[in-house]
Amino acid sequence: MKKIITLSLNRSGSTFFITTLSNVSNCYGDFEIAMTEEVPTNTHRSLIKTNFYQIFNELAEQKKNTNILCSKIILAPQHDFNIKKSLEILMHELKKIDKIIIILRPWYEQFFSKYIGAGHFSTNKNNLPKYMREFYIDDINILKDRCKLRKTELDISLFKKSMNRRMEIQSDLLHPISTMENAITIQYKNIHQYLISLILELTEMNKAQAELIVKNSPTKKLKGYYPNEQELFSNFEEVLKLKDFYNLSYEKTLLNFFNK
Repeated sequence: MKKIITLSLNRSGSTFFITTLSNVSNCYGDFEIAMTEEVPTNTHRSLIKTNFYQIFNELAEQKKNTNILCSKIILAPQHDFNIKKSLEILMHELKKIDKIIIILRPWYEQFFSKYIGAGHFSTNKNNLPKYMREFYIDDINILKDRCKLRKTELDISLFKKSMNRRMEIQSDLLHPISTMENAITIQYKNIHQYLISLILELTEMNKAQAELIVKNSPTKKLKGYYPNEQELFSNFEEVLKLKDFYNLSYEKTLLNFFNK
């Protein structure tokens, strides 16, 4: 049994990744693993209260006759977890995993996607893992309405706090884990291409078949429905300056990952 884990901050494509991989016949993934004791739904699992052995046993019970199991760890900046303690737990637990896929996305893109908070959209919930289904909406009009937020002033102090927390998690938690032998780091913008290569690695499919699986992912992208910042934030000029600053900081941190 091969075990795969994605590791990322929230709004970085891990749901798309796991639900797409779950549509491969010999693969199955579910759950969202967090580094907090309090978990809000049946979909979530706490790595503080349980371990990968128990989590993957649950996955194996859900889907019989599969030889590849996957799940995702979300290091959400709004959660109150200790980075040092979390790193110790993760470094120990992740040794049991065959492949760790770290997904990086610019911090501002993560923040903005979370701020909009539209949710996940699928045209076919039956193709989704059992527990993840409760996070999905199949009526696109509901999501369109959610994306039509009224113009407001963004709280700059909360914005900076969120961005700095994202920077800290990436530098002090994701970067050390990226040095593990079983870890690979990819960027959010390359998820489609990497999924195709991973499916080819894990299965006997040809490239055309793998591309079709990714193209027909049960998770649909919502970027086309998002308002732009100028329509959304009354203090747009101030937000734009900080956006540029954090985007530049993010690009600099990528050197720590990709110059290894």
